[in-house]
Amino acid sequence: MAHRTNGSNGVDTATRFDNVDPEKGAQEPLLGRIEKIESILSSPAYQPYRPHSTRVANAGPLGLFAFGYTTALLSCNYTKWTGSEGTTEFSYAFALMFGGLVQLLAGMWGIWRNNTFAGTAFSSYGAFWLGYGIYGILVSGKVLTGAEAEGEQAFLALWAIFTFCLFLQTFNINVALLLLFWFLTLAFALLSAGPNHPRVVKAGGYFGIAAAFMAFYTALAELTEEVYRRTILPVFILNVTTAQIPNQDARPDTL
Repeated sequence: MAHRTNGSNGVDTATRFDNVDPEKGAQEPLLGRIEKIESILSSPAYQPYRPHSTRVANAGPLGLFAFGYTTALLSCNYTKWTGSEGTTEFSYAFALMFGGLVQLLAGMWGIWRNNTFAGTAFSSYGAFWLGYGIYGILVSGKVLTGAEAEGEQAFLALWAIFTFCLFLQTFNINVALLLLFWFLTLAFALLSAGPNHPRVVKAGGYFGIAAAFMAFYTALAELTEEVYRRTILPVFILNVTTAQIPNQDARPDTL
């Protein structure tokens, strides 16, 4: 008879069945034999496999804080609140690490959690800040000469279009994100006006600060809800459509 060993204590459980004396077993009360069998079957060797939990924490607050911080830092330059060259170069490092790498990681975690919107938004803006930081460092080091004004305007205009596409999705998420992406769309659109329209660019900087504020607010609301297990700062959930995609949760994606 094949023997099975209990991995936890090295006891050969199959042998325990084989070595039972038939005469002694016949004299033993039925209830006692049942209890003995139950004790053997309850050993770890006979327990079903239970995989470890793969639940991933919500990376939304982390990504939103990273986005809000770097957006505010850059927008302050456009509003001339901190317009020195040193401040601009200082922002490149944080654009690479906090705004770029951290947001990219938050996007990957969002995809792992099956959150398509968070994965798309965080990964895309993470790539934006990584590109901004690398480009700024190369220009400051005289490795690159820098883009023409028309090229920068086209770059920002394309990001305005992309942000507007994300803005359209927020009508089924919450008001806080709706305002965030609306302010960000206006910021990119106004910043694309170029150096020939300094007042328009400055207004774009103010909308960038407004978007950063909403990012901080939404991040704080989500973080507080995770920690305290209740809603303290409302984000005003929206649910325009009630149609449910097969094999998807009924609750819409959120950051």
